[in-house]
Amino acid sequence: MAEPREDVDELLAKHAQDIELLRAELVDVIGGVSEYDDIFLLRFVLTHKDRGGLGAQADAVRKTVKFRTDNREALAEVVRTGKPPNHDVFIKFQAAGYVGDLGGLEPVHVIRGGHCNAKGLMHTLSHEQVVDWLLYLKEIYFNMCDERTRKTRKMVKSITIMDMDNYSIFDGEPRFFKALGESSKLSAVYYPQLLGKTVILNAPSYMRALMSTVSVFLPKSTLNKIAFCPASKAALYTRKDAKDIKCPFIQKMAGDVGCTNLPDFLGGRGETPENLKPRLMSGHVKINVGSRSCKEINLDVPVAGLHALWEVTVEDFGIDMSAQLLPSDGSEALQLMAVQKIRAENGLTSGDWILPTCGQLQVRFDNSYSLLRSKNIEYRISVSPSQT
Repeated sequence: MAEPREDVDELLAKHAQDIELLRAELVDVIGGVSEYDDIFLLRFVLTHKDRGGLGAQADAVRKTVKFRTDNREALAEVVRTGKPPNHDVFIKFQAAGYVGDLGGLEPVHVIRGGHCNAKGLMHTLSHEQVVDWLLYLKEIYFNMCDERTRKTRKMVKSITIMDMDNYSIFDGEPRFFKALGESSKLSAVYYPQLLGKTVILNAPSYMRALMSTVSVFLPKSTLNKIAFCPASKAALYTRKDAKDIKCPFIQKMAGDVGCTNLPDFLGGRGETPENLKPRLMSGHVKINVGSRSCKEINLDVPVAGLHALWEVTVEDFGIDMSAQLLPSDGSEALQLMAVQKIRAENGLTSGDWILPTCGQLQVRFDNSYSLLRSKNIEYRISVSPSQT
């Protein structure tokens, strides 16, 4: 059977006196505002009842009301579009997103840590922009949970699944952990009772040691909701029936309903969303250019008038990049891009070229000037009909 969800009406009755005391304390802030009703206040009562009581509850509500008032338009836009600020850039470096729900209730957010590029993300967006993306994402899940809570009269909370398959300890990025920690502390204030559980799947042996490092940045309320799934990768992924969930935490929540709407890599029968596919499946290529060497990428251009779109990130330092088109008729090469230094600190660098004739597109990454350092590069180049 599924893990029982708390009954909202029972909770409202049980904590009615605390809710009224809190409302009286906040009459100058929430008086006459319909969105700040008893269910809204209940979340703060439950979170702070044994951790600061009325004073902590009132302080958190005041901060939340100010946040929602100061950012009302931005929050409404996030809910309308389903995208936090700078989403289209952020998601270029992440394999993460909403994948479905458990039994029609708890929304599930998945992060595939081994397929993210945190360093490239932090080179491209500022600390503040990353904090905002992570924080505003909570608004989307808060609205989903709040709507389902009111409809079912059960306290619905979100589930986060961290899939650490293919993750390397060298993928850790302190700047991202700092942004994550800051957003987590803010969301603990603004979105109480939102996170039900964070389940870590396919954790490598060193993961617990890594968590002790990350825990410095995370609030205690978040740490208490983290659980490691004991199921092995094979047991988790290989099954005949999608209801045969080997992760006990997901199984407990799903009960007899199962998770057939979850993607196949989590044991469901759904297709993996595009934003959760490994980056290398989305056309991204990782290469290492050794010191005092260069690498050339050659792509066929079958007809004239095509369009090439490109994106490049460098892990550290920088590398020289250039491009030319070699016409199939043997005529002189056409320069598309003079030598340009692609620097790590500039984050994602992108551009496009018009390809006026058929032939071969040749992109060159030159590290010949570097005597000792090799360079790690991730790039994506697509050739397609021109968008006019």
